[in-house]
Amino acid sequence: MEQPYSVLADALSKYQSSPDWVQALWLVAVPVTVVGSVACVARAVTTIAMAMLVRRRVLHNAALPSGTYEVKVAQNEAAPQLTSRRTLSLPETHS
Repeated sequence: MEQPYSVLADALSKYQSSPDWVQALWLVAVPVTVVGSVACVARAVTTIAMAMLVRRRVLHNAALPSGTYEVKVAQNEAAPQLTSRRTLSLPETHS
């Protein structure tokens, strides 16, 4: 009886029969791709979380003359104005 086709077995066979430099390239390329993908997802999640935090703290979306928004933080202290081109960062909280 014939074995069913396995993509994983075929890929492993091709990896083992490839030259050493190709094997080394695969050993570097796969982890770099995984780390890069995780970094992109983490940055996207951080950006979304920061946008939600800033949006939650904006008071009635009152636009200022320069097109920025005033943000209030804990203890009614005014935070720096945020513009659409500024990289978002967590506001300092006083405990």
